[in-house]
Amino acid sequence: SWKLATGERQVISETDADIYSFNQEQGIVEPLTEFALVCYFRSPRPAVIKKTLRLEVYSLDSTIGLLTNENLTLQVEAYDVALDISFPKGSEGKLEFHPVRVNDEAKQVCHVKNKGKYELHFQFDYETIRGVSMKDCFEVYPAKGALQAGEKAHPTTVIFNPKQAIDLSNVAAMRCHVIDPTYGEVIASIPIHVEAQAVYSEFRVHPVSDINFGPVVMHASGKQQRILTIENTGLFDFRYNVCKLSSFITRRGTGASRKAARSRLEDASHGRASARAPPKGKPGPGEPRLEGPQAPVKQNFGAFTINPAHAIIQSGQSQQVTIECHPENTGFHEEKLVIDVTDKSPVPDPVTKSADLQYALFCESCVPSIEKNIASVCEEHRICKSLKSLSVGSLLLRGSGVGIFFEAERIFRFNTIVGR
Repeated sequence: SWKLATGERQVISETDADIYSFNQEQGIVEPLTEFALVCYFRSPRPAVIKKTLRLEVYSLDSTIGLLTNENLTLQVEAYDVALDISFPKGSEGKLEFHPVRVNDEAKQVCHVKNKGKYELHFQFDYETIRGVSMKDCFEVYPAKGALQAGEKAHPTTVIFNPKQAIDLSNVAAMRCHVIDPTYGEVIASIPIHVEAQAVYSEFRVHPVSDINFGPVVMHASGKQQRILTIENTGLFDFRYNVCKLSSFITRRGTGASRKAARSRLEDASHGRASARAPPKGKPGPGEPRLEGPQAPVKQNFGAFTINPAHAIIQSGQSQQVTIECHPENTGFHEEKLVIDVTDKSPVPDPVTKSADLQYALFCESCVPSIEKNIASVCEEHRICKSLKSLSVGSLLLRGSGVGIFFEAERIFRFNTIVGR
């Protein structure tokens, strides 16, 4: 049998119980076996402890008593984990990202410093907020590393690159785990709070329904016009482009339409380096910014002309689009169009089942003329060759409401009319 002791006292005193303890203070070791004596240490404050314990070995035969003893030295140090994370000036202990478009990115840099006495390891991990993994919204470089005691602060870049619209207001999106390099255990976890917002382009179109010009006189001198208003209600400028539905579907299948439009939007914005919301009020209300100096803004779609067919609308402003109807041939005309807005939400409309704003234009073209077919003009009346052919029996038609047209004399005789 064996027992731990320190002089005349038992090993664990009331004051020592909060600092270290053993899985067992005495027991019996069977022949040819081993027993693992485990010491547990914890300290509520920094401390350096060195203590000598005595392991006493006894015979199970009470007549022999103590056989031998061994001195065990307990030496341990408790130290503070002093990992400091500094944020950009004025951010009040969090990472603040300016609003960005979905699929754009913004960067912030924080600094990690080991202010303790010994080496520490760190590793960033991501939380899940409202069912969205923050790993899909943020990237950290480097995501983990080693920090030596006393070395200068280690810069860490945090990139906000959302794939969907999201609004984060002072939430712990990430955690910085502090890891003991000896045992690989997490000894502290520091929450990283962020302010971030990602949005899609937002807009309103009036009128919201299709435009029907109704009957239109072909080659008429006066122009048949309607006004379509596109209003930017979002945080960023966006580009709109009016095109035929059939060609839009073809280009969308290749992905070239959206990439080209996004590239031209950035070029027109003079090489936008960041996704900060542009100041409102520039340029003047309703002034379009075009793709380039040679870009045509007036485009024909069958019997209709749209001007401007594409432009960039600043945040908080609107663009009036003039639609003219000028059919070149008679008949019914219909054009199915798409108003494509860059960076709009991909969520389909519940009515149209499409994420694209589809718009239709209608008109019916006709040519003014006088109907020369007398039979169709006077289909409810009698037609006679001449006045000479009028018989006495025809007089019987009086009072019946039926008139008579005489072809030779080109005279129409009304029946009896009762005045009021």
